[in-house]
Amino acid sequence: MENHGAPTLPLQGVRILSVEDYLQLPWCTVILADMGAEVIRVESLARVETRTMGPYPDNRPGQRFWDQGGIHHLWNRNKRSLTLDLTKPQGVDASKRLVAISDVVAENNRAGVMERFGLDYEALRQVKPDIIMLRTTGYGQTGAWRRYGAFARTVDAVTGLSHLTGYKGGPPVRANPSYMDITAAWNNALVILMALHYRRRTGKGVFIDMSMYETGISCIGVALLEYQTSGTYPPRMGNAHRWMVPHGCYPCAGQDEWVTIAVRTEEEWKRLCQVMGRPDLLEDPRFATYEARWANQDALDALIARWTRTLDKRTVMLRLQEQGIPSASVFHAKDLLTDPHFRQRGFFERYTHPPEVEGVGTRVYTVRPYQFSRSRGSIRFIARLGEHNRPVLADLLGYSPEAIAEMELAGVIGTEPVDAERLRPRPSPPEAQVRLGSSAFWDPDYRKVLALEEQQEGGAHDAQA
Repeated sequence: MENHGAPTLPLQGVRILSVEDYLQLPWCTVILADMGAEVIRVESLARVETRTMGPYPDNRPGQRFWDQGGIHHLWNRNKRSLTLDLTKPQGVDASKRLVAISDVVAENNRAGVMERFGLDYEALRQVKPDIIMLRTTGYGQTGAWRRYGAFARTVDAVTGLSHLTGYKGGPPVRANPSYMDITAAWNNALVILMALHYRRRTGKGVFIDMSMYETGISCIGVALLEYQTSGTYPPRMGNAHRWMVPHGCYPCAGQDEWVTIAVRTEEEWKRLCQVMGRPDLLEDPRFATYEARWANQDALDALIARWTRTLDKRTVMLRLQEQGIPSASVFHAKDLLTDPHFRQRGFFERYTHPPEVEGVGTRVYTVRPYQFSRSRGSIRFIARLGEHNRPVLADLLGYSPEAIAEMELAGVIGTEPVDAERLRPRPSPPEAQVRLGSSAFWDPDYRKVLALEEQQEGGAHDAQA
């Protein structure tokens, strides 16, 4: 359900046509859609992986499971869904007619795919000379690797970030399963805004070639500087730091509960000893100086862990922060979703799905990490597959009912995936996932904890989750 009564948003009036899948481009366009851009997401009925990745309500996919997945809801909110088969002339023609009335075309297919469809930049310029086109891939549109496939995990490795991440003496470890996707997404959003500003100033369109590989390299710039200035390279250090000590992640009371502590100065070290009730450590020759603490990090970490493991992680964080010592509890999903700070900031947003999206009801979503003083984005709608086929084709492009019916009959558009039953997910029950190790824990009372009452009217939202 779309909320047309929403206040004016910063990007209202900007239309983006996005041929997207997986995270790095969908997260870019959700940033822009949240702030008012009209994003028309071109989807293929033969490729709906993002919609089938779950998680599903209580791990039970329904009849129209492709509209139920939580990842789809998170990545694709506020985007119109238009299904088009771009391998057919009717699909390509509809795309070009949309390009003629759009500001931006974005896509994240492998290099060469849009050329096969006849929708590359040179072709689109013939339709709309001032069009802005973003092509964002793993390795860019040129170079020896241009046709290589990429996921965030593989880009994490090839950029060198994995080589820097891990424990001393151990192998490389991935930094995060989607770190490179998110960093690429924010760069994509930024460069689209720069291109819109450029066109406003010059009247000219622009082609943007974005590479996840190059985005990732920018994240380890200091390591590259070290090598080219001194021939050295940072070691893998786990939770330790190259100059702060103590600096680590320490166990707390409870199962798998932790807190991080980072001490930068002698004054902070003294205050840490006072908070721990161990002023004697200031005179201990193993820890009395910075050099001594650095040489005896393992012994110091063991002493700190002996103190933290008797306390709640929030208690440790509070006591240290009150003394100006950087510290943070290690939060998991339940902690974050119930965190008072986030509630006070209105960061999480409740959204109640319409009854057509079976079994989902009210859920809590992460939204924007910024707050505009005059206009605040919100979840206005989350589109079902092909929900906007008729509105886009008829209202924006002027297709007749007969032409739309012909496209449906030819399989150019539709509202159900091709071979849907073959795609049906079959997730294990939550307790089985814990037993198999694919989930860390299962809280059968999660609905009660998060107050997820079912509501009758869909499309409602509340920023004060």
